Amino acid sequence: MCLEAFINQMGYDMLPDIWESQEKLALSEKIQVIFSLKGTGSSAYNTSTEPFSTFTNCITSRNWLVHLKPKYEPVKNYKMNRMTPIEYYLRDDLVFNLPGRIKEMIEYICQDVKTKAPAWLYDSPRWSLE
Repeated sequence: MCLEAFINQMGYDMLPDIWESQEKLALSEKIQVIFSLKGTGSSAYNTSTEPFSTFTNCITSRNWLVHLKPKYEPVKNYKMNRMTPIEYYLRDDLVFNLPGRIKEMIEYICQDVKTKAPAWLYDSPRWSLE
């Protein structure tokens, strides 16, 4: 939700004439629109490399959890470990790295479109200090 809110704000700021028509797109498609219209022209959005591969895994896990259908699923093999589907979709390397990966994605997007990353990405909220 954090990443999508950021992308929507960026879209409304940078592409105000067309962004409302982009609202129904999937988040990955919105990111591609921003890269293609405001980015450096490189193939910046590559889901096979970090930080975007974590994003792709997160979407897959979210969809599996939200649209869970009670059925038999075989164990998964991941990095030489066997795990149940729930262990796979909520695995430590995905869950614990997620805040850092989201930060990396936002920084990467801002760098590609040549804009400053938002201050809230670095400032901790005051309530977290109490």
